[in-house]
Amino acid sequence: MRSRSIISKLSATVVFVWAMAGQATVSAADTKAGLSNWFETVAEAERMAEADAEAARAKVPAANGGDPVGPAVVPPPPFDLAALQGLIAERHRLVDRTKLFVSLTKLAKGQKLTTGEQKKFPADFKAWLTSYVKLRAVVPTNRCDPNLPAVTNALEAAIGGRQDFGEGRILAAACHLYGGDFQQADQRLQEASKFLGEHALNVSPPGQDCCFCWLALQKPQAVKGYVETLENPKKFPPRIMTAYQALLVGNHGWQTAEFNNAKTFYQLVVSKADVFTNPPGPAVTPLIADAALFFLAAGNEGVRDPARAEKLLDTIVPGQHAANSWQVRRARAALKATKAEQAVAAGDSEAADVLWQEAVAEITASRSESIPTLDAEIDEQLNAYRERKVWYRKRR
Repeated sequence: MRSRSIISKLSATVVFVWAMAGQATVSAADTKAGLSNWFETVAEAERMAEADAEAARAKVPAANGGDPVGPAVVPPPPFDLAALQGLIAERHRLVDRTKLFVSLTKLAKGQKLTTGEQKKFPADFKAWLTSYVKLRAVVPTNRCDPNLPAVTNALEAAIGGRQDFGEGRILAAACHLYGGDFQQADQRLQEASKFLGEHALNVSPPGQDCCFCWLALQKPQAVKGYVETLENPKKFPPRIMTAYQALLVGNHGWQTAEFNNAKTFYQLVVSKADVFTNPPGPAVTPLIADAALFFLAAGNEGVRDPARAEKLLDTIVPGQHAANSWQVRRARAALKATKAEQAVAAGDSEAADVLWQEAVAEITASRSESIPTLDAEIDEQLNAYRERKVWYRKRR
């Protein structure tokens, strides 16, 4: 994901922003404002994904009960292969009809779009992102989801017939991650990263998901340059960063033991998500859980903030599918362990006993559903709680 060169090339192209109502405007990206508009497009796409999540779930029986970010409270419905194939076919028709990737290839090469291409590009690109949001809602985020194999196979079949289905490779990689096939996930992410670079899409929502998957695969070195671009205020102004983008930098910092930098961006996650004013929606809840886990379990005592973590977890809306996601349960386990330690220090052994038992139950449930790349680490966490010790992620 060669984001530095792509971003510099974007400064000589045409990009656009759209309002939440869907009204689009075109702006020349050879100006400073134009480049900012490209990043605002990404922010709007994320807000669109959050706003459209309910609509996507209503139209497509998603593999995990419709929620794109956590295990369903009720058993998932049978996988609807025809519905997924219909979404993929709709995406292919859109790409073929609009010639969108012809324009994106030009942008990646720093070439000017024709007047006609400039006119069509905003609506075409938004339609493609809308298609991606719908496809992403179908992908399971729970290794126990009985529909995971069917979704994986359907995406793999679609990839085989289309070299330009880059976003499909990202979604397939996510499926392989939950399915435990790390070699195949790596292969798909390599293909997707090449595709994103060739089409100036590194800073798009699919590009961000690709970065997230590389981090989930425990390969932060694969996105080092990408993350450096996001955290560089001269190349990427903090005022336009989204909560998800801040999370990517925070996760990278935590994986690479850059604790102070990670803290800065996890704090930015909280600020951008504005969860203390507006309760987090289903797409934001796992981000808040990751931030809370960091404030509880970071290997550097100076950056830990259990009180802040508890406040974050208190913002999560009960009854939401995402409220019982494995990310939230893992963070809740860490909070209960911290409180158990505090109860021991206060001499309340009875309360501590209950909290240790609850911490073990929460982390056991999280372990059963989480991405398998985390198995060894979560086992460490589980064993620590069984031994009635607080767990911290150490430098690796």
